Amino acid sequence: MFKFLHHLRSPPSSRASRTYYLCFSQINPFSSYLKPTQNSPNQHSFTVTYLISSCGFSPEKALSKSKYVKFETPDKPDSVLAFFKSHGFTQIQISSIITQRPQTLLFDPAKTLLPRLQFLKSIGFSSTDVARVVSASPNIFQRSLEKAIIPSFNFISNLLESDEKTLASIKRYGGLLWFDHQTHVAPSIEILREAGVPNANIMILLTNHPRAFKTGIDKFALIVKEVEKMGFDPSRMNFVSAVRALRQMTKSTWGKKVEIYKKWGWTDDEIRVAFKLQPECMMASEEKIVGVMDFLVNKMGLESSLVARRPKLITLSLEKRIVPRCAVYQILLSKGLINSNGISLTTLLQSSEKRFLENVVNRHKLEAPEILDFGYLSCRMYSSAVAIGVDSAVILQSYEMIFSPSKRVVASGYSHSSMAFQCNGAGAGAGTAGFGFEVFAYLPTVEIRYHSDSVAVITKVKFLELKSWQLISLAL
Repeated sequence: MFKFLHHLRSPPSSRASRTYYLCFSQINPFSSYLKPTQNSPNQHSFTVTYLISSCGFSPEKALSKSKYVKFETPDKPDSVLAFFKSHGFTQIQISSIITQRPQTLLFDPAKTLLPRLQFLKSIGFSSTDVARVVSASPNIFQRSLEKAIIPSFNFISNLLESDEKTLASIKRYGGLLWFDHQTHVAPSIEILREAGVPNANIMILLTNHPRAFKTGIDKFALIVKEVEKMGFDPSRMNFVSAVRALRQMTKSTWGKKVEIYKKWGWTDDEIRVAFKLQPECMMASEEKIVGVMDFLVNKMGLESSLVARRPKLITLSLEKRIVPRCAVYQILLSKGLINSNGISLTTLLQSSEKRFLENVVNRHKLEAPEILDFGYLSCRMYSSAVAIGVDSAVILQSYEMIFSPSKRVVASGYSHSSMAFQCNGAGAGAGTAGFGFEVFAYLPTVEIRYHSDSVAVITKVKFLELKSWQLISLAL
């Protein structure tokens, strides 16, 4: 099934329809930046000492990284570290940057670092996002802003035709801002189009899994051909999922996962069918596959062949989805609130968070309050005045939420409530308005999105303690 190995990199090019209209010059994404420097004993000793004392490196790590950077005084590296700290980078993020690109310590903060951070903010990234993107892909500091980074951004933005999708794609893989898209991304897209993959599916792949394009063109073409041979329908989304799965695995890794499934009794045909149904079942780690199979087969009594026919189960979180839902299922089963001939365990596990909370937890929480002990926390939002802006306030009616073990809930409701408007502390009028809202919970913080004709804000609501559910403070 596998006749190739694949581990390469991805690319940049150009776009207009923005304020950035600069020429693009092709850049080789495989050129090496980490070239050992020639250090004198004193320089070497000083650099190692600095990396240990100022960057928190271990002696072994400092010695290894000192091969790629040298300095005799702390002036330049001190200014770089101070720059990152002043721009909100955490110590871990700074360490990540220096680990990947030690030469960053010698860059000019004003001429090299600042312009790239300013550009990222100008296209819509928050300071937090900038730190995450840069610390994950510090190569951005070694690429030309005018000749590589801006053209790369324009190229991706032009393809996705959405600022939101473009930023989401770059967040997932900052390398999109400095790889040669004309050499890699553009040809890969063309290969997929020629195979009959709808453009919408290609753009979903680029948005959600941009690393899939971090592959040499010859190997990418081989992967697509292999997926075609397996019988995948190019018009369906699982075609590009299969491309992504094969792209991220070596032949050896694929073989090891096949052997694991076979140890659980799966046949070659069952593995092939499972992969066609849910390519992500082969992307799960070996440890994850064993853990899920062990729990479902040995602890819950499911037939291994049933799991093979429901390969999505392998992709679910064991700790946040499978274990707590199985616990709830067993409680409801023992109380006779559901029966084994009714809703199946596999259906319960695969249902969406919202559907599970509404149809299972909410429906049975009074008859079986124990189900709330398995991470499903009940919360009531009491009527409270909640400021949502400098010039307005909203009175929320009471609203109940259930928090899932993943610390997230998507609850929504429509409330009719009075809205009082204030300007500079003085009453400016009052009225009644209806508005919808959604709640996304990440304990102990809840994010509430309000939607109305005139109000569309995102706020963060914090609770005094985990079980004190009355709304007591708001951070705008």
